[in-house]
Amino acid sequence: MKRLCFDTESNYFKSDLSVGSIQYHRECMENWLARGNRIRFDCAVIYDEQTERHYEFRGNQADDLVEMLAGADELISHSGQRHDLVILEHVSGTDRIAPLWRITHHDLFDIFNWSSLDDLANKLISEHRLRDFKAARDRHVEKAGERFPEERRNFRPPDYFVECRLAKARFDVDRTYAVFRAYLETQK
Repeated sequence: MKRLCFDTESNYFKSDLSVGSIQYHRECMENWLARGNRIRFDCAVIYDEQTERHYEFRGNQADDLVEMLAGADELISHSGQRHDLVILEHVSGTDRIAPLWRITHHDLFDIFNWSSLDDLANKLISEHRLRDFKAARDRHVEKAGERFPEERRNFRPPDYFVECRLAKARFDVDRTYAVFRAYLETQK
């Protein structure tokens, strides 16, 4: 069975804290777009359970991301159905995303009654493992800083921004997958 755990990063932000249905989230995004905003897909990370590898996708690789996700038997995310897939509908098109909605999706946001990823990670992942995930994120950001130094005071090139977003996405994917594994243990 091919399970893929994923997270996307974009500029979309829903200030309304209500949970709502997937359709409600689509409507929120439409309202956000109607106010003159545009979706900027920054990046995404997928963790493939079979290969135990991470795959990174930058802003111009959304279609590659969708293609890889479509090859999964199961998807794992935290609020991926209310957030990430809705964003991808706008970035890659509703028709292209439609097959993803038919894949079994373990959305931790729903499984754990709308708990935040931070809360779930703090409850279900050991402190040692969380420190390792945070250290990996920090190393990724530090390397990005070395690769893309400040060009002038308080300004770095756009590639630095993307690398930092990738570090955040990987951090979230690592925590999401670890929470999912802990959840599976409780189901035995």
